Amino acid sequence: MEKSLSNDLVTEIMIFNKPLYEKKWVEYQNKLRNDKVLQQIANNVVLDQPCIKIENYMYTEYLTTYTGSSFYNTLSYIKTICSIQVFDNAKIELVGINSRLQTIINNGFAILEDSKSNLEVDSSFEDFLNDIQVELYQEFLVSLKNQLGNKIIPSILKTYLNSFVLEDELILKKHQLVVEKAFKIISSKTEIKTQELLKRIYGKYSLKNYFNQETNFNKKKRFDDFLNDNVLFNFNFEDQEIALKTLGLSIHATKSDIKKAYRELAIKYHPDNNHSDQAEIEMKRINIAYNLLKQNINEK
Repeated sequence: MEKSLSNDLVTEIMIFNKPLYEKKWVEYQNKLRNDKVLQQIANNVVLDQPCIKIENYMYTEYLTTYTGSSFYNTLSYIKTICSIQVFDNAKIELVGINSRLQTIINNGFAILEDSKSNLEVDSSFEDFLNDIQVELYQEFLVSLKNQLGNKIIPSILKTYLNSFVLEDELILKKHQLVVEKAFKIISSKTEIKTQELLKRIYGKYSLKNYFNQETNFNKKKRFDDFLNDNVLFNFNFEDQEIALKTLGLSIHATKSDIKKAYRELAIKYHPDNNHSDQAEIEMKRINIAYNLLKQNINEK
């Protein structure tokens, strides 16, 4: 049975978390002052902190980067009702969602930037590319807000607020299908827009001679500056403990322990070895936990 909060309590949660969202947003804006295209996004696309209405649950989420959120309101909603274990699982999934959203727009930017390798460009190219990338981000943002607000977050709440979520593989599988469909839509719309913008680039600039074209494309990512700056996990004691617990480890684990536990779990839940619905979900969870830990815990 799905549980819910009263409208008054939801309002209290939103009032409490609003300063946290605003602080994160200001910190993020300050961090990106030196990036020309991101400043264009700030000046022309994202004039205010983007918000996402979660209609069925009567609250609003806010982005805390251009591609993701700290999800304070969603996590507070879940934490108020659910057990710590359910809350931890939800938090890990939201980390993965942020990471996937970043990857989608990163790929689009990289493809547009790579076009320069094969073109005869002049001094106008960088400004033209920046404008093109801003246009791609606009398309991405519309899809992100629509799918997060109407599909992904409501499905997360419906799933994790269910009393039997940890025992019922069918509930988790249905949720997984909703999320995957939402990401396919975001990816598809971003890819279609990327192809459209590539045609415009190749229509404006001439191709280099075949023998002067590069085969090793530049894979720089526009959002590298925050790709590993996770907005949900701050690597404090509590968050490390959540990730370690996911791998079945204690807070005293070393890098060797983490690598060993990850390998063992990866073998256990790899689709070639485990065909259950739960295996795919567990594989995602341990991948997220491992990626969070591997660069942030020193050998002891």
